[in-house]
Formats: sequence, structure tokens, C-alpha cells
Amino acid sequence: MKRFVFLSLSLLLLLILIPGCFTAATTPPAGTPPAIIVFSNNPATINAGDTSTLLWNVTGATSVSIDQGIGQVNVAGFRPVAPTASAVYTIIATNSAGTVTKSVTTTVNSAPPLPVGVRPVITAFISNLNPDGTSTLAWNVAGAASVSIDQGIGRVDFVGIKVVSPTISTVYTISATNSFGTVTGSTVTTVNSASYPIAPLPFAITSVLATSLPSTFTGVCPKTFIFYATFTANGPGTATYRWERNDLRFTDIQNITFTAAGTQSTTMQWDLGETASGYYRAHVITPNDLSSLPVFYTLQCN
Repeated sequence: MKRFVFLSLSLLLLLILIPGCFTAATTPPAGTPPAIIVFSNNPATINAGDTSTLLWNVTGATSVSIDQGIGQVNVAGFRPVAPTASAVYTIIATNSAGTVTKSVTTTVNSAPPLPVGVRPVITAFISNLNPDGTSTLAWNVAGAASVSIDQGIGRVDFVGIKVVSPTISTVYTISATNSFGTVTGSTVTTVNSASYPIAPLPFAITSVLATSLPSTFTGVCPKTFIFYATFTANGPGTATYRWERNDLRFTDIQNITFTAAGTQSTTMQWDLGETASGYYRAHVITPNDLSSLPVFYTLQCN
């Protein structure tokens, strides 16, 4: 036993005398490096000219950036990208304890698929009378190469609003065109007159907001997360919606009915039994297509 102790002490002296022997055992930096909870691209494969959406959520970072010319970003967010060739996007999160990175690849098909022969869709074209006597036109068009409105307005963006001041009640017609044809839709802007009653606006969901309680949890599992969605409608009617998850899964389609213009809230309960992270969003299907911003969640089971 004594000989073993003697040899151990001799070895310790030898190690101490060798310069730089303990360099690798220096004290690690205080604190914890950042954590990249989510960094994804959806869809991961696109056709030339289409976009993919980068989505990220980072905790514990003092600075976050993404390469490919994007630069500094917030700790959580999303950004559409339209690379002309397949590209690797890398997120870099830094604090005083270190730097972490994560990459995703967006693949661009060399040639778009054959056209399926679908004409544009006008999802909304409405007119709203303002208190000052003007009217606001609002529209939303999908799948068009060009969109225009008559009555001297001309070419417009696929989604937009425009204030008009006709002197008499006027019918405005929107035209949406692509290589498969043209579709049109009309709305009436009414100037107060006994001969021209004001037409009611089509039922629509004008906004949808989502949140969760809690958004992060560390502890004993299972844990129940509750997601809240608040819908605002411009009048009476029934809308359909569903909850969609970052892994492309979704709930059954549900109904929400309004008896008048206003807001209503719904909840979705989710019981989680293991460590997970990601996001949910509320997606209105009808009468118009509208989604909330993603609501991130993080669960760490002990």
C-alpha cells in the first residue's frame, strides 16, 4: 500500500513539473451557452421561384444571426427566403459562455413541375364605407400572375387596400390573370343616396391571434399546455379553423359561429409526456384563409 501511494505522489509531481500539462483542464466559462430550440425550413424542397419559410426560436442568446445575407435577427421569428439554387442556412446564437449553430438545407428543384391548369382564385374583394364619405376597397388573390382593378385604378398587388372617393355609387371589378385564364369579381361602393342602399359586407374573419399557457415548462411530466385563439369577425356567420403544428400535423376542422361582428376565443388542450419543443398556429379555413403567428412551446421533462 505504501509503495502505491509513493508511486502516485511521484507521478503527480512529474505532471506538475511538465509545462502546460494542465492546460486542457482549465475552468470552463461561467454560464450556459445559448440553446437553439427550433430552426427549420418549410417546405424543405421548393421549385425555382417559390419561397420557403425559415422559422427559429433561441433561448439564452445575446445575439442571433443567420448567414446567406440575412444577418442579425430576433431570438424568435420567421422569414421567407427564395434561393435560386439549393442553399444551406445556418443560425448562429452567441452569449458570454459560447456560440452554438444549427443548419438546414433548402433544396431548389431545377425545373418547376408541369402546370396543373388552375386559374387564379379571388378569396376576397370587398368595399367598406368610411365615416368621411370615402370607401376602402380590400382584396386578396391567390395564384395570379397579374391583378388589376377597373375605374382607373389599374394594376395592383395580389393583396392590398385602396381608399376611393367616387361621386356616385360605383361598381368596381377586380381581374386576376395567369396562363390558364382570367377570373373577375365585383363590389359596389355606395354613395349615400335613397336610390342606392348600402350593401352588407361578406362575412370574413379579419384577424386571428394565438397564445399558450404555459409557453415553457421544466419539471415533472406529463404537463398540460393550453393554446388560446382569438378570432375577430366583421359580422354574423360561421367560420372553420384548425390547429396546425410545426411537424405538419393538425387537428380536426372545427366551427366557430358569430351572431354579430366582434371577437370570440377558443382553446385547445394538449397533454405532453416527454421533452418536446415546436409551435402551434391557428389556421382559418373558411370563409377566408388566415393564420395566426406561430406560438412556440418548450417542455423539458425531469
